[in-house]
Amino acid sequence: MKEYKDGIPNADWMFYKNSGVLDYVIPYRAVIPDGYFIMNRGFMMDNRGNHSYELPTINNGESYLEYIGMNVNYPLEAKENGIIGTVYLQITISKEGKADNRRIVLGIHELVDKEAILLLNKMTVWNPAKVNGKPIDTYLIIPITFNIN
Repeated sequence: MKEYKDGIPNADWMFYKNSGVLDYVIPYRAVIPDGYFIMNRGFMMDNRGNHSYELPTINNGESYLEYIGMNVNYPLEAKENGIIGTVYLQITISKEGKADNRRIVLGIHELVDKEAILLLNKMTVWNPAKVNGKPIDTYLIIPITFNIN
């Protein structure tokens, strides 16, 4: 049963693999209810579930996902202690391209949480997402997975 507050879902976002197995859950309360919610899976939806495909980029059009993949550091101490999992980060990107409200939505351990925030803080120049060619304010949820393999 979904709960609604002011006509907007007030529950959890549940994401499933193609096989039907639950992949991960993000509390809806982690997403600011006005504006747009963006996931790393290559889609964007507004708070009513409508889709668009003009995602924000960093620097001169570089994918933030590619940047993360190329620049994430797995702390040695975390590797040695077998700390694995996914850190979920949130960032607000204004329609002017200003990044704000960087925070951990769901962390796993301070060693990798700290690395995830450091990486997010290095992404300083953003190009906003667009709907019908018009820049919009967005709230980005970025999962960063730390896995020994």
